[in-house]
Amino acid sequence: MTQRMADLFVADAKDCEKMATDIRAFIAQNKALMDQLAEMEKHLTAQEREAFGKRNRSTLEALLTKVKPAFNACRDNKSVEAVMAAMGPAE
Repeated sequence: MTQRMADLFVADAKDCEKMATDIRAFIAQNKALMDQLAEMEKHLTAQEREAFGKRNRSTLEALLTKVKPAFNACRDNKSVEAVMAAMGPAE
C-alpha cells in the first residue's frame, strides 16, 4: 500500500491538484485497511514497534527518497495540504 502511494506522488509530481485528488481517492479506496493497520498499531509493544522499524527501515527510506521531490513540489499547495492534514499526523 505504501509503495502504491509513493507511486501516486511521483506520477502526480507536476500536477498538485491531481495529486490531491488522487490522494483522496487512494484514502477512500484503502480506508478499511488503513483503519485496521491503525488499530493493530495501537496494540504493539515498544519492542514490536522497534523491530518493525528495523525490518522496514531501508524500504521506508527508499520510498521517502523517491517521493521527496514530488512532495516538496506540492507541499505548499492548499489542496495537498488539506488532504495530508485529513490523513492525520505522520509518525
